[in-house]
Amino acid sequence: MEHTIRIAHQNAFAVVADHLRQLENNHVLIVGSARSCRDTGIIEALRRHMPDLVIDQFGDFSPNPDFQEVWRGCRMLKKSGAAAVISLGGGTAMDIAKSMVGLHQLDEPAARTVICNGGRDLSASTLSHIALPTTAGSGSEATHFAVVYLDGIKYSLASAHLMPTLSIIDGTLTRGMPRALAASSAMDALCQAIESYWAVAATKESMLYATRAIELLKLYMLPAINDQTSEAQNRIAEAACLAGQAINITKTTAAHAFSYYLTHQHGIPHGHAVSFCLPAVARVNYEAEEDFLTPGDLQARFQKLFQLTGVATLDEFTQWFKNLMGQIGLVTNPEMMGFDFDKEEQAFLRSVNLERLKNNPAPLDMKKFIQYFKENRHR
Repeated sequence: MEHTIRIAHQNAFAVVADHLRQLENNHVLIVGSARSCRDTGIIEALRRHMPDLVIDQFGDFSPNPDFQEVWRGCRMLKKSGAAAVISLGGGTAMDIAKSMVGLHQLDEPAARTVICNGGRDLSASTLSHIALPTTAGSGSEATHFAVVYLDGIKYSLASAHLMPTLSIIDGTLTRGMPRALAASSAMDALCQAIESYWAVAATKESMLYATRAIELLKLYMLPAINDQTSEAQNRIAEAACLAGQAINITKTTAAHAFSYYLTHQHGIPHGHAVSFCLPAVARVNYEAEEDFLTPGDLQARFQKLFQLTGVATLDEFTQWFKNLMGQIGLVTNPEMMGFDFDKEEQAFLRSVNLERLKNNPAPLDMKKFIQYFKENRHR
């Protein structure tokens, strides 16, 4: 199915209802927590628009989506006969919903095989998937990626058949985010946009998405998080989707590759973990004597990033980035969140996602990365 993105601030549920009326039956399955359903008022709102709508809800999943949780959702979806799935939440709810829509027609052994193959063998589904993000950061509503843990191993799935049918951006749905989550999520979007801009796989289209995301985040992050103004929150929701559209084309790079250890071992929120890593990766890339791009292109991209963020040098860029973290209440030293670099250095380096490193614009000099990562703790 073709993917459509709609900006519908304060009007998301009316757009959902319009879409549902076009489907073969009036049965829908919401993938989202009971709290998300309650806080957004989605069930009551949809029933006002469609009194005969049959609504099931699946919220039995953890922050790191496990296959058994996905499979329980698949069984529920198959039994329900719903014509549409609505994912309501952050990246986890969307990963679960994408996986359910993609896998529910298979038996369990076949579903396991598809996951182990990274989603390459997925077939198109006749179901409609409507994505309603309640966080502004992951951009999952605009990507063909999903993550599933199978037998304790993390698998990243990529398939055009995982893309939601309809993604609706409504800033009012993000109003319930705690400040710390809003801050981490916004930094995730910023890191995605920056990494997409310098990525090997960047295109003119992805750069346009990334550029607009950075522009919006620079203008609206502080008022959205510190003052919680509605207009700013709407713009940040749009920026997160734009960053998602950018990485949907390019994927992420080394800052994301290093971040997962901090999240998995210390529970540091994903966007915050990536933010700890990005300044050191930026310096390694900026100083690289060789890179994977055409001559002069990497430096030109850095100059554009400097222009977008209102700085003139790499040092100013790094300081701007860290100041921004501090201004929205995020610490800039991972040791303040339990990470002991001296004791964990080798485990940290061994954990790196090598697939993400392939998309980095320059060979990652590990010695320099370690040096700059350590230095950043004290700047």
